[in-house]
Amino acid sequence: MRSVHWGISILPRPTPLAAKSPFHIESEGPDSCVSLKENNMTSTPTLTQRAQLNFWQRHGLFLAVIAAYSAMAIPQLNHGLASLDGHGAVATVRKWADSHHITNSRPPGHPTSEFYLYGTIGFVLRALFNQPFTDSLYLWLQFLAGVATAFVFYEWLCKLDFSPGRAAGAVCCLVFSVQFLNNTIDGEEFVVAILFLVAALRLLTVGENETISMTRIYISMLCFALAVGCRPELLLAGVAYPIYFYLRPELGFKRYIKALPVQIGTGVLVWLPIMLSVHVGAPMGSGMSRKQALLGGGYKLLFQCFTLPVFALFCWTLATQAMKLRSHLRARFPLNFVLPISWLIAVVYTLLFFSYPAKPAYALVVVPFCVLLAAWQSQVLVTLLTVCTLLGLFVQVDIFKDRRLTAPHLKPGVYFEVTRQKSFYLLSYLRDLNRLCGASPTAIIAYVAPWDVEYHIARGDFEAQEQKLEGENTGVSGFTLPESHCVLMTSGAATGEWVQKLNAQGFSVTMDERLYRYVFEKYDFKSQAKTSATITNIPVSLFSVSSNP
Repeated sequence: MRSVHWGISILPRPTPLAAKSPFHIESEGPDSCVSLKENNMTSTPTLTQRAQLNFWQRHGLFLAVIAAYSAMAIPQLNHGLASLDGHGAVATVRKWADSHHITNSRPPGHPTSEFYLYGTIGFVLRALFNQPFTDSLYLWLQFLAGVATAFVFYEWLCKLDFSPGRAAGAVCCLVFSVQFLNNTIDGEEFVVAILFLVAALRLLTVGENETISMTRIYISMLCFALAVGCRPELLLAGVAYPIYFYLRPELGFKRYIKALPVQIGTGVLVWLPIMLSVHVGAPMGSGMSRKQALLGGGYKLLFQCFTLPVFALFCWTLATQAMKLRSHLRARFPLNFVLPISWLIAVVYTLLFFSYPAKPAYALVVVPFCVLLAAWQSQVLVTLLTVCTLLGLFVQVDIFKDRRLTAPHLKPGVYFEVTRQKSFYLLSYLRDLNRLCGASPTAIIAYVAPWDVEYHIARGDFEAQEQKLEGENTGVSGFTLPESHCVLMTSGAATGEWVQKLNAQGFSVTMDERLYRYVFEKYDFKSQAKTSATITNIPVSLFSVSSNP
């Protein structure tokens, strides 16, 4: 077997794959990702000592990546949950734990995360310890899912005979990518879905001369069904299974037809709680026209789903790998399966993003497969991708500023963009709102959510009295500020209905200018700064404070 030092290797075309885990003590090649065995070991103590030394030498870089990722993520897990859909998931878990009523936070449903995983934990906490499922616990589980994804992805790359250095670089590109970091620090169930999807494909990956049992394939199908139970849009990735059966001579497509009922059955099993308790409806629309979807999708892919240099490298990777598809299909197993299916999933979901670009996180499924292909292509490419990914943590390029189209400019990187949306960092903004209070009753419609204010009230950092207010169409939270005639309204009050309602109650209305542009001038990217506006014939003053998050 040809092998080179893991730190500087240029990966040759792989030879037959080892069957064992990268963390197993013995394996074939002395320099492969899975090897920890040394020559000329004659005594048991020497073997153990050298094996331990080799373990840290070969996998130390990967463990350093995990340590760095943990050091960035863990301090943010108690700083509040900003994601609206994340709060919906927490509320769904609490409802199941408290009243044993199954519901979903968003159609069509997310049974894997909201029922089987988080729901089970919330149920046990309430039943055995009388403790609620909290925002902080939700964020810790998201973080742990990210760590688990990193381990499974690394082990998969090792099984594909990547050197440890190259595999660790690929993991670094994944865990520090924009949407992966965003969803593990403050987000939704996208990372859990990626965990089960990668696990499903890893279970299908065996050596060229190894046989695979149908039991293992069925477990892979269950993992895939759980991935779809997190994010229903991953259903299209199920095309991997007929391709897999076709490429395995001992299986064949006819055997896939026989296994198809099992694949369908696992999907039905995962979704059964939702089907029995809640109507499985269509996903919510993006609210965009075709032109807006194309333009918005292009902008988000370039500047929000990835950083600009990372997107360019992903495009280069997909283009060069497209020219190698025929040679990949002629390669030995499992490379003739993993490489083409990785390219197919990355391309399909990149194109599908333009049909529904509501959230940049929808493009997260592209990242592990583009990273795998880049790491397979060359050490230089994965090193360059790693450098660009890490650079994007601290600085990135954008063409919008406060929702206005501008010349390309630098702005704070991914880490700062992810963390500054958290409740912890909004205290200065909330305190600055006090200066807007005048002698007459004033309603301040701020760019905050109820949980942002509740977070600081609970910590004793901010004084206000919360009220739940009901309107004809929507309910919002209002907070009465002490020793003033002001009421602080959350961003849900930025509607014509609530502006009229507040005005009728004798309040003068003032609104955060950024919130006004987001709601009432959402696609007017050339609008000028304003100090006042008219909403449903009601004059509204617009404010901007220096501590805007």
